[in-house]
Amino acid sequence: MAFGLFGSSTGAAAPITSAPVDKSSQVKEELKAQIAQELAVANATELVNKITSNCFEKCMSAPYSYKDEVS
Repeated sequence: MAFGLFGSSTGAAAPITSAPVDKSSQVKEELKAQIAQELAVANATELVNKITSNCFEKCMSAPYSYKDEVS
């Protein structure tokens, strides 16, 4: 038997915790981590695309030339 806020008895014991606050902060941290991970993937993808584009342009401007040859 548990006592309520003002001393009256209640049928079930209700533990007093700060679960909603902890849960919301945990969700917030998980969202921050997910956003950071997605930003990292987006930045890496952009970097790979830029490098690929630059290398492709260099290759297409002189596909069979060597550094020693003059264009």
